Amino acid sequence: MLQFLSKYSHWLLVILVFGSLAVSFFSGRYDAASLIFGVIGVLGVGYLVYRIEADRKKKRVRS
Repeated sequence: MLQFLSKYSHWLLVILVFGSLAVSFFSGRYDAASLIFGVIGVLGVGYLVYRIEADRKKKRVRS
C-alpha cells in the first residue's frame, strides 16, 4: 500500500483538489474568490504532476 501511495500520490492530490473544487462549484453556494483560488490550485497541482511525470520519464530513459 505504501508503495502505491508513494508512486501515485501526486495523482491522488490532483483528484482531491479537483474534487473539492467541483463540490464547491456544484453546491451552488460559492464565492468568486474561492473559485479563482480553486482554479489556481488545480493548475498549480497539475503543473507539479506534469513536472513529476516528466522527471520520472527522464529517469526511465536514462536507466
